[in-house]
Amino acid sequence: MSVTVKLHPNLLTGSGANQVTLAVDGTTVGECLAQAVAELPDFNATEYLKDGELLGHVLLYLNQVDAYPDELAHATRPGDVIELIPVIGGG
Repeated sequence: MSVTVKLHPNLLTGSGANQVTLAVDGTTVGECLAQAVAELPDFNATEYLKDGELLGHVLLYLNQVDAYPDELAHATRPGDVIELIPVIGGG
């Protein structure tokens, strides 16, 4: 069984993109996201990562729980769900 990664459409560079859900294998959140980047050409890693750290305008949830701090270092198990959601604000 693998880990599920759900990506919000705003994190994808392709026009008309919908939320993407894919199955990956990895022992940490970081490994799982690296595999997602490799498999999805529309998923631009620079939109959420800089120098191996998650940028502040993206929220990461592991099994519906905020993974802050050290989001990418959290261990994953088969059946886990990782969600990346951009922070959207307005005024």
